[in-house]
Amino acid sequence: MRKLLISGLMAAFALPAAADRFEDVTIEHNEVADNIYMLTGAGGNMLMSSGDDGVFLVDDQYTQVAERIAEKIQELSGEEVHYILNTHFHGDHVGSNMWFANNQSSTIFAHDHVRERLSNDDSFNETGLPAVTFDSGITFHFNDDTIYVFHLPAGHTDGDSAVWFKDANVLHPGDLFFNERFPFIDLKSGGDVDGYIANVENLLDRITDDTVIIPGHGPLASKEDYRAFLAMMKETKAEVDTMKQQGMTLDEVKTKGLSDKWKDWSWSFINEERWITTLY
Repeated sequence: MRKLLISGLMAAFALPAAADRFEDVTIEHNEVADNIYMLTGAGGNMLMSSGDDGVFLVDDQYTQVAERIAEKIQELSGEEVHYILNTHFHGDHVGSNMWFANNQSSTIFAHDHVRERLSNDDSFNETGLPAVTFDSGITFHFNDDTIYVFHLPAGHTDGDSAVWFKDANVLHPGDLFFNERFPFIDLKSGGDVDGYIANVENLLDRITDDTVIIPGHGPLASKEDYRAFLAMMKETKAEVDTMKQQGMTLDEVKTKGLSDKWKDWSWSFINEERWITTLY
């Protein structure tokens, strides 16, 4: 049974290596539409919807901050979590599944591949597995909104889902959007550079200029921000493709680097060299 490197991903996303790296994490909130919040803490950004039907949560970060997430949700809504939607299988997006399933009887939804990959991870407790899975998508009618969840294949991973709250006009594309930074494309888990770009184009075609976007990582975003992210990927890919076609090796491309205009997109996990390696 292949063991997925969830613990490695946890450490990789810019968190200190010490065992107490979660000690000072606080869960912050930003209301982006009526009763829809962006929650941040440690790991991927979360979306919370609250209303008469209860709480719908998109992603749930690491297990170490589960109780703090629950406390923030209780503070904002006075409710426990009814549904959780995992946008993909990485530990910084699914780590609190078990806690919510055990302590709040939350029902967890995800793409088929998310359950498959988590089922093959010896370190992931089966009580946190998605109880309901889908192939191409699923629709919720919840809190006076229509919530469309659709699978986008071969992008960040092979099990990515984007979540669109139609009436509120809020999109959570999971890790198909790293705002203002180079993305992590998990090539070992079905991710693909061309597929990622195609999926972003797909999402941009679906939304309006007024859509509020909660990215998988990075600050709250607009459609213009998402277009800038797409342009970065296309242009940096073209730069690397050109150097590769000229016969340059990966090490030579990394030594030369990308155009200076992309310097600010580098960050602790995906720096310029690692992004070049992915593109190459």
